[in-house]
Amino acid sequence: MLNEAILSAAVQCGITGAGLVLAVYALVIPISRKMLTYRAKILRKQMQYFEKQRKNLTPEATKEEFKRLQRRADFIKETKTFPRYLSIGVAFAFSAYLLLAIFAYATLRDPIYFAYEYDMVILFLFVVANFSFLAVGLLTIFDISTTMQKDYERIKKRLEQD
Repeated sequence: MLNEAILSAAVQCGITGAGLVLAVYALVIPISRKMLTYRAKILRKQMQYFEKQRKNLTPEATKEEFKRLQRRADFIKETKTFPRYLSIGVAFAFSAYLLLAIFAYATLRDPIYFAYEYDMVILFLFVVANFSFLAVGLLTIFDISTTMQKDYERIKKRLEQD
């Protein structure tokens, strides 16, 4: 079993890490429109270049030319979708930090540490609070990522019309 100092540090690390993930995500929100606009512009340029390259392709084209065209098509396919790291990635990191804190604290439940009658109440409240924080954080992350996905689709449509 890990000692109390390590488990306490893991609890602190988990809670601090979860807060840091949310703080970084909150910093992304104000710049998300610029970020997504830039991504949409890159997508548009790559699609134009792809079409130009595809039209210039002849039956006598080399294997390397086909590979270049395929790599560009793969890049376009990846860029067309909303960046997964802004939803699934952030949610995973946030969840991992909180689960670290919860499991580290749960490991401290050894009877040696529960000498006082209110220790179980404190443990219960800590776990409930962390799971609540987990739920609120995940819902916030998915709500923000959905909003940014919609913004990204509007930006792409607006750029296509220009």
